[in-house]
Amino acid sequence: MDKNISTLKEIGLTKYEAQAYTTPTSLISSTVIEIAEKSNIPLSKIYDILDLKP
Repeated sequence: MDKNISTLKEIGLTKYEAQAYTTPTSLISSTVIEIAEKSNIPLSKIYDILDLKP
């Protein structure tokens, strides 16, 4: 597991929250679908995790 994800989990984020937070930093520009795909988070969860309205 990525060290950044492990660190974020240690401070209380869930695995999905940590993945959603770190994935966009590796992308210059991305859509919610791209973030979900790259972070392996189900699309049904990504909107809540990123606090977005579909």
